Amino acid sequence: MNGKDTLLSQVFVGIEPAAARKYWALRGMLNALPESKGVFLQLQLLELDKQILSENFYWLPFDNDTYTGLNNTKAASIQAEARWFEGKIELKLSNFSESIVAFFSRISMMNPQIRKRLFPRFYSDSYISIAPGRQRTIYLECDPENDAGTPLVSISGWNVSEHVSPL
Repeated sequence: MNGKDTLLSQVFVGIEPAAARKYWALRGMLNALPESKGVFLQLQLLELDKQILSENFYWLPFDNDTYTGLNNTKAASIQAEARWFEGKIELKLSNFSESIVAFFSRISMMNPQIRKRLFPRFYSDSYISIAPGRQRTIYLECDPENDAGTPLVSISGWNVSEHVSPL
């Protein structure tokens, strides 16, 4: 909650496609952490060259398995940078905070005239969390010719105030 980044473990193994294995008991590691109302847990699956293949972000409550600890999360700010890339929009999102997770932020495209969400849309990720000092890149499919102009991008989250900007 206070933004302290702690590496719990790293496991280097070969995994076959569609395989599932137990590698370690996470609960014991989490119980060894200082008492708090909960923690954010980020899991990453990396290739040998350390490129991220998959990333998952979780809130794990410690107070009777409720989520009230999230109510104490301080406000975060995300900076966005967009560019056209191979027929899609590449959206780079950065959390420049030193200690605040930008939690469960929703990315959506909006009609620029009526400021309503555009459907259907395809994103490489639509709800993201960004650890302090980190960056995430997502890709948005867009067709300005059929969308009444270039859409707006809206970003809002659990502790991120909505920000709407043109592409």
